[in-house]
Amino acid sequence: MPIKREDFEEAQLPLDDRILRYLGEDPDRACDLAEVVAGVERTDLQTAQMLMLLEMRGTAEAGLARRYSEALERLIGSGRIVSASLAGRTYYGLPKR
Repeated sequence: MPIKREDFEEAQLPLDDRILRYLGEDPDRACDLAEVVAGVERTDLQTAQMLMLLEMRGTAEAGLARRYSEALERLIGSGRIVSASLAGRTYYGLPKR
């Protein structure tokens, strides 16, 4: 199925930039890993969670969760995003300005 040119061009951006763009859509919210994947990949949360579960079980192409986790860690290290843990889940968001 064809995609819009805008979606095609965004998919060519580095993952770090795509994550920042997604989190910047609503700077007052923080998202967990699956929510970030769903938002950046423009899929629903359930699909993102299923892809990550299949990956953990070794039945899907490895790397999705790892690529996102590494990108999030780079962004935290550079101070461009922050993280916080709540109820056993880690959330990511933009720092308060």
